Amino acid sequence: MSEWIGQVILLLIFPITFSGAGATLLSPTWTFYGAVLGMVVSFLVARFSDRGMVRILGASEKGMSTSWRRSLASLSLGSLSEAAAPEILVYPDPFPQVWLVRGLFRSRGVVLISQGLMSSLKEEDLRVLLRQMLIKMPACRTALLSYDSFLLLILLKGVPAGWVELLFSKRKLNAREEELLSPLRLLGFSLVFPLLRLLIWYVVEGNGRHLQDRAESAFGRMVIAIQNTMGPWQNSLSLRASLGGLGKLPEVQRSSST
Repeated sequence: MSEWIGQVILLLIFPITFSGAGATLLSPTWTFYGAVLGMVVSFLVARFSDRGMVRILGASEKGMSTSWRRSLASLSLGSLSEAAAPEILVYPDPFPQVWLVRGLFRSRGVVLISQGLMSSLKEEDLRVLLRQMLIKMPACRTALLSYDSFLLLILLKGVPAGWVELLFSKRKLNAREEELLSPLRLLGFSLVFPLLRLLIWYVVEGNGRHLQDRAESAFGRMVIAIQNTMGPWQNSLSLRASLGGLGKLPEVQRSSST
């Protein structure tokens, strides 16, 4: 129940913010207009979050051979029409990551695979991954997590990386990060930090649980194999390296091995 309450808060973040801005004018009318505008913005973000993710990550069909695209397309289609089959795109990142994204009320989603994951998987492993993606794609949870992921990536682009890592890994700031740490910026970051923390929990943990739910045993074994190939440092990945769902999932690993 608490997870769904948190999700409702994330969906209402724009109406709350915009209505609060209207309330500063001491006008009920502008407060109402702000809430309506915020609801429209929330809907648009949820609706087009899949396209936003593709743009932010720089995903494209490059990195996947023509034979692979034909093979995966035939697997993904199955009983689906060509128009409803999800896109399969690759984006430049050395860490093994995968994003399953779908805009609200869209029938066609996008599977975003990092180059690091593509190079780590055998052909059969990639088919196992895609089969699981097709199972989870129609779920409402996919659209909600796409909304969360898009918001988080936007926020992380506006916040110095060192500040986020400082709070989540407890390391020290370097000289450049200390220069950026002005009182005004620190105040602004403290205001968005609760939202960041909630989004990070939803994206890192929520994506992992969503992908593992109703997964075949081969998928669980594949995840564990990927973690093992990353070596002992996989438990100390940076936040950005853990966002794609397969970088660090200790809870999933325990449940998959039982």
